[in-house]
Amino acid sequence: MPARVSDRSQESPREAPQAPADAARKPLTREAILQTALHLVDEEGLEALTMRKLAQALHIDPMTIYRHFENKEALLGDRGAR
Repeated sequence: MPARVSDRSQESPREAPQAPADAARKPLTREAILQTALHLVDEEGLEALTMRKLAQALHIDPMTIYRHFENKEALLGDRGAR
């Protein structure tokens, strides 16, 4: 008996993992990014803050932060405007 060949063209493509529901409902703001960054600095220290860690804490892609802040220095400089 010949081996059965599966037809994968009818299978649905794998979907990317979804972010938590809260992140999908709330728009990302400069304020939310800044508050999360300050929390991370309080917890781990200024030297430990990276854009990648900040993005992980916000459940977003790191490049998304750059839509709101040019770089880490701009982000940290914004805290002085408070």
